[in-house]
Amino acid sequence: SPAPAAAQRRAASTTEGLRTVRTDPAGKAAVRVVLSGVSRQSRYLVPLGAGAVSVAEASVTADRFGALRPERGLPTEVRFDISGVPDFPPAEPTADDLRMPAKLARAMGPLLRQWTQGAGTPEEKVEAIAGHLRSDFMYSLEYKRGPGDPLLDFLGENRLGHCEYFASAMAMLARAAGVPARVVAGYRVA
Repeated sequence: SPAPAAAQRRAASTTEGLRTVRTDPAGKAAVRVVLSGVSRQSRYLVPLGAGAVSVAEASVTADRFGALRPERGLPTEVRFDISGVPDFPPAEPTADDLRMPAKLARAMGPLLRQWTQGAGTPEEKVEAIAGHLRSDFMYSLEYKRGPGDPLLDFLGENRLGHCEYFASAMAMLARAAGVPARVVAGYRVA
């Protein structure tokens, strides 16, 4: 039946590419992060260049995007050295990075063809999309969405939105153009 198959695909995608995280950092850790409010469902992101990662009071794995997941125990602290060799290189694109709802792809098609006309390479397509988002849309926290899909309202009617709308529009338009894309969110640690 379709439901168990869908559940199996979801389960596989959440465990695909899991790898054990090193627990003995080489040398002195440059950054120490104390965690609060941890749970078994928590995921922890470390900077892209993080190397020599250690986790206090737990063992963790990292998924293909570099998110740490508790495997045993609950971590109270993460230490990492940002000057070492990265433990979490970016994952290569997969079919998941091109996936999007067919209804959304159909609705975006005419806009995408207009925006990327004459763009031949993936880089040119992405730059054309980014150029339109920069010049034809405005950042705003005050807007009203119409009925229907919020992303299509942002792209077609309102042209106002916050960072999540811009990031989602970029990723979905890139995917519709055949360019693998992911939305990545996080915080800059300084």
